[in-house]
Amino acid sequence: MMKSKTEKTELANKAQKVNKEAVCSVCKKENNAAISVDNDIKPEENDLSVCYYCGEISKYNKDLTLTSVTKDELSKIEKEDDETWKTILLVKELIKGRNG
Repeated sequence: MMKSKTEKTELANKAQKVNKEAVCSVCKKENNAAISVDNDIKPEENDLSVCYYCGEISKYNKDLTLTSVTKDELSKIEKEDDETWKTILLVKELIKGRNG
């Protein structure tokens, strides 16, 4: 479902600036703001991120830059954390649908 201009503005206002150096490892675009799925906390080391532009899954380093998630890490999430895995897939689907 397409978000209204008001909804998009509210999401943009909720996004917290994280690190101007946070760049997607795949599409190389800045991912310098974050919105938490569950609450309003800023990301921490090893928290996951889905690129706003291409849908790539990354994780935050200690300095809040982004690094790729390995296939082994993704497999572990899929097997051990069903809720997180389903959320990741949903967000990726929404991004790809928006960009597709």
